[in-house]
Amino acid sequence: MVNVSRDDYHIVLKCYLELSCLYLKAWKNYQESMKQCIDALELYRNDDVDNLFECYKCLANTFEKQYLEQTSDSAPTPSPSSFHRTSIFPVVRTIIENFIDRADWKTVIILFEHLIQTILKEHNDHLGVDKEFQKVLDICKNLDDSISVETYSSYLEIMLRYRCISHHAQLSAIEPPFCQVLSIYKAYNNTRRVICTYRKFLELIISTITNYATFVDAVQHLALDLETVQLVNEALGMHMRFARFILTCNTKETILKVGFIIVRYRLLAKNGAQFNINYQQAIIELMKHYRNIVESRFIIDDFLKTLKT
Repeated sequence: MVNVSRDDYHIVLKCYLELSCLYLKAWKNYQESMKQCIDALELYRNDDVDNLFECYKCLANTFEKQYLEQTSDSAPTPSPSSFHRTSIFPVVRTIIENFIDRADWKTVIILFEHLIQTILKEHNDHLGVDKEFQKVLDICKNLDDSISVETYSSYLEIMLRYRCISHHAQLSAIEPPFCQVLSIYKAYNNTRRVICTYRKFLELIISTITNYATFVDAVQHLALDLETVQLVNEALGMHMRFARFILTCNTKETILKVGFIIVRYRLLAKNGAQFNINYQQAIIELMKHYRNIVESRFIIDDFLKTLKT
């Protein structure tokens, strides 16, 4: 760190920023351009908000130039880890613009700090990148609900592409039910549930869990959450999807869940859920499976009568 007298403080800061612009515009040396900004940041005084903002803006602009070059049609395809970091950049910049419109400079600087920390993470440190972005998401609580939801939506899209879920059997299996539940809560303008569902899905995507039972439980909880908010028909549809999910897994551990689903069907019927012909046929198939593997004395006709009473 350079020791600078108070008289020379602003002159040195200006030199650093001008050097940063020179490296960027004249030579497209992004790393050196960012280094000049980081060196300048080490000089700033806590009460110098205006200059601190200008430095962060300069640093962010440098990274944006690099991001645009990397994502241009002529640029080589970035690695998944590089894609993860660079794709987050425009999402955070959009949030920053919202706080700039509010003239909330303290929050703007905090967001820039998280953005820079994200940029400086190692290429393969996806957990570190996520940790920084989670801090940004927490700050989004101070924005309008629509902005928070849009931010979570953008981040989910980034993570789905980053994790290449088409090559991940468990994630590929749970994506449709999670997306369906998100659509349901959005249709009912239940923002709290929308954000909660985004968080649960993102946790599964980011984690390194490979235990299939964890993903089975996640889908089961989606159906139970719909019951909690008394969306009985939607909950029934999700339990049906859960049943198909279990039959696809076809393991002893997951088949034992069938008994739970049968109980939920009975409760949903009492609460007014509508069982159409397709649902009834699917239930019969599920119960046959349950009888053949788990409980040979299970009487299907007796159960179907309970759905009609």
